[in-house]
Amino acid sequence: MLHKKILFPYEAINIGGSHISSLILAEDLNKKGYLISFACKSKGLLFNRIKQFNPNLKVYSTGTHKVGVNKFLNLRNEIIYTCKLIYLLIKINPDICHINDAKTLVLWAIPCKICGIKIIYHNRSKYKNSRKYYFSILLSDLIISISKYSHDNLPSKLKLKHNTIIKNPFFEKKILLKESKDQYRNKISKSLSIEKEAFWVLCVGKWVKQKGFHIAIDTLSNLSDLDFYLIFAGRQEDYKYYEKCLKRIKSLKMEKRIKIIGYVEHIDEIIYASDLLMATAIGDAFGRTLIEAMYLKTPVLALNSGGHKEIITDNSIGILSNQDDLNKNLLKLKSEKLRTKIVNSAYNYVQETTSREVHCTQIEEAYRSI
Repeated sequence: MLHKKILFPYEAINIGGSHISSLILAEDLNKKGYLISFACKSKGLLFNRIKQFNPNLKVYSTGTHKVGVNKFLNLRNEIIYTCKLIYLLIKINPDICHINDAKTLVLWAIPCKICGIKIIYHNRSKYKNSRKYYFSILLSDLIISISKYSHDNLPSKLKLKHNTIIKNPFFEKKILLKESKDQYRNKISKSLSIEKEAFWVLCVGKWVKQKGFHIAIDTLSNLSDLDFYLIFAGRQEDYKYYEKCLKRIKSLKMEKRIKIIGYVEHIDEIIYASDLLMATAIGDAFGRTLIEAMYLKTPVLALNSGGHKEIITDNSIGILSNQDDLNKNLLKLKSEKLRTKIVNSAYNYVQETTSREVHCTQIEEAYRSI
């Protein structure tokens, strides 16, 4: 059966990798004649990005889902919000609700089922142990996992459901570089007050323990003979973890060598300007930034964990490392000859294996299967 009306709902107000992936997928589907619409909060970075992304696509406001400490009030608010979503779904009347994160799935699964709307859950992260989440996934008509790792992390009963693995593509049209690497290094070194000739190590992601930023801090603290800067780009989500990392930086007396710059909209510029992308996440479902770095010819050093192992299939396109060997491998990547060899191989690998067109075709086949 062919489904042509697709709704992409979101409960977040900030932007993450899953939102960017789904927005570009929506654009590709729209070009193929699908009727695409979005539902999200009417304020925040995500709403603004959707409006900028394609002003012609319809965006519906979901209103506010209030959560507090009173369990009775939370239950009342959840029932009210569920009714709002049912009303919205009746108004939009999509064939498929394409959900891209756990929080949205938990809130939208029951309203979709009440309205008889097919649910596709795009599983973009490691499974979170929660009864509500488990039940919500059970209500899905199809689970699309972005890697074998994210699929294998599902409980056994969920693996028996209608499942498929469709790996993320690379969206090279998103990369809009107008200057040379040297020009970007000049500009960034001035804005961050860092030495242009030093070795720039970049970590990208939100401040949560799973991203392993503490591992990066400890790794660089043991390299006193390396003239480096460790740059963290990403929003501060888990403030306790963030504060703990700040205390660790201070105790190691690394304040002058570490730059924390928060969320960066044009992250491709700083990836391009850096000498190395270091991915220390533990159990990442995929690792979009690794692919972006490969395309931008910035070498990648990644922890041997999760979806990283499905991207870096051998050391000719990047280096997978155990935590204990990060220091040794980082020093190895100081070699310009080795970095040049790796980035050229990695660039070719990205071009050959991450087709946007193939990805969209696979998603269309998934739509037809339900």
